Amino acid sequence: MLGDRGLAELTLDELDAARAESSNRVETEDIAWFVDAFTSLWPRDIPSEFHYHVSETGERQACLRSYFATNTELRTRPSGWNIIAEGIAGGLAQLFGIGDCKTHPMSVRFRGQIGATGGAPTFTLDEPTSRSESGASPVDARVS
Repeated sequence: MLGDRGLAELTLDELDAARAESSNRVETEDIAWFVDAFTSLWPRDIPSEFHYHVSETGERQACLRSYFATNTELRTRPSGWNIIAEGIAGGLAQLFGIGDCKTHPMSVRFRGQIGATGGAPTFTLDEPTSRSESGASPVDARVS
């Protein structure tokens, strides 16, 4: 089923391809009156990681970790009840970046069981131990 490749190598290749496709930019209109939010997510130049983990109960799990960066930028579109007041408030908000969430590193970690069904690999997610962490770097975010 794996050919000449190791399980971790095959898993990471698939994970990196999926990670590249996960980049996105989402616009949320009118989050507050005349203010819109643009949230971006993109992979960092840090390879995904594969770790093998044995839980406290002796359950064998694969741990997959990917590194991303994310930010949110607010934009204003005055057009409401008082366009002059909205214009002044919106101009000040954009000038000083009020409400913007600057770019932050983050990581996403999945733990679960690797198996096979009908000759195809499967991954069963263990939801309680899967999480995302902000500010994560490869040095301080290692999975045991």
